[in-house]
Amino acid sequence: MNDEHTYEWETITAELNIIKPVNEIEIQDVLGKSLDKLEKWEAFYEMYAKRMGFGTRKDDVRRSHGVIVMRRWVCCSQGSKKIASPDTPRKKRPHDVTRTGCQAALRILLTQPCNTWKCKEFSTMHNHELASSSEVQFLRSYRVVSNGLLAQVRSMNSVGIKTANIMSHVALQSGGYEKMPCQLRDVYNRVAECHGDKKPSVVVTDQDAAMKQAIVEHMHDVTHRLCAWHLNTNASKKVKDPIFLKTFKDLMYNYYEEEEFEARWLDVIQTQQLTV
Repeated sequence: MNDEHTYEWETITAELNIIKPVNEIEIQDVLGKSLDKLEKWEAFYEMYAKRMGFGTRKDDVRRSHGVIVMRRWVCCSQGSKKIASPDTPRKKRPHDVTRTGCQAALRILLTQPCNTWKCKEFSTMHNHELASSSEVQFLRSYRVVSNGLLAQVRSMNSVGIKTANIMSHVALQSGGYEKMPCQLRDVYNRVAECHGDKKPSVVVTDQDAAMKQAIVEHMHDVTHRLCAWHLNTNASKKVKDPIFLKTFKDLMYNYYEEEEFEARWLDVIQTQQLTV
């Protein structure tokens, strides 16, 4: 929606002569009605969908001489998931199925000579459960990483604070995760976009569970390695044998060819009688 315009639900429904509660709006209440701006229809459908408990996305668009003359929005569950060939190897875990072939949609057409936007299609039929009022903010359509939050995350990242810890702090300030405007993976995605969506070939972490999951979901071509310093620190906390710790530190911080490293590590396992 155009950020220059902010439209209120009551204002737009008054223009459409709709006085019913949102859950009682029927097809005939919207079909054939007109508004003077495309942005008003977009705002109407987004606010209607959010109140009803579903997300939206832009679908079809038609232009004439470079000018939009038709626009269609659909429920985010419209369409179907592409089924990969069983012979195609999976690079990452399958996502939950969210495309159910839902038919809910809104289509408007620019009419002449009055130059207004008329509703030519309004379907309210869903074939899936709608989100409750407490769940709707977590639908993809309404999860927003603001520029302010992004700046805060990047600033705190620069001094070594993990994104997961930053988001925990933001959640505390917001009154709980249920009041957050976005999820942790949305922040990781936004940060990646700011770097031109260029993902590294290797990511080193400190075993942070949220970071590990984000890498699996969104950076599946990246090699994930654990920080040597954290590994050595954890070993020092759990094992008190000085001989083992000295050998372990040597393996962590010195360079060995793979074959030599494996031989040295096997020797540590045997001499220290470790189980693997």
